[in-house]
Amino acid sequence: MLVGRKSIFIIAAIMIINSLGLCMIYFITFGDTMGQLVASFVDGAILGSEWYCSRSFFVLILAAILIAVILKKELAELEWLSIVLFVSLGLFISMDFV
Repeated sequence: MLVGRKSIFIIAAIMIINSLGLCMIYFITFGDTMGQLVASFVDGAILGSEWYCSRSFFVLILAAILIAVILKKELAELEWLSIVLFVSLGLFISMDFV
């Protein structure tokens, strides 16, 4: 409140950096774990030496799976927000006439 309007942008930037960092940690951990797991099942494969044991292969798989879930949630949220918008506009117009 003391900084004013600038504080909104500062807090938003901090939240973006925090969220990006958490996603990176999650993706790296998942990619390394799945790479090691697959490498342990394949005889003679060294972690990262084969394309199916690399971190980036599993990160791409995880991202492809998550993009569908994220888009579905975002579209559901947009549907809810549009309903709230039209209801509030209807209430505003009816209150204006009253």
